[in-house]
Amino acid sequence: ARAAKCEIDIIFARDEANARLFIYFCDNGPGVPENIKGKIFRPFFTSRSKGTGLGLAIVQKIIEAHSGSARLIDSGEFNAFNKKYGAIFELVLPD
Repeated sequence: ARAAKCEIDIIFARDEANARLFIYFCDNGPGVPENIKGKIFRPFFTSRSKGTGLGLAIVQKIIEAHSGSARLIDSGEFNAFNKKYGAIFELVLPD
């Protein structure tokens, strides 16, 4: 069997009324397992054997330092290009 091709879409959207920029990172993988969804932004949490668990924690802190937010969203909350996505990360920054 061939390995599935990983695809990532990066989608930008502006909320003019509230002066915000949204950036979505979406992949076609299996998504984030339910049992770790609440932990992925914690420093030093990793599900990978060679991971440090710092990547998403650092991203979240940098975004928050710029008055924004970073979160994993449920695929049911998001629809773009009529695609089914696995993991969807939403970054929100002030305009």
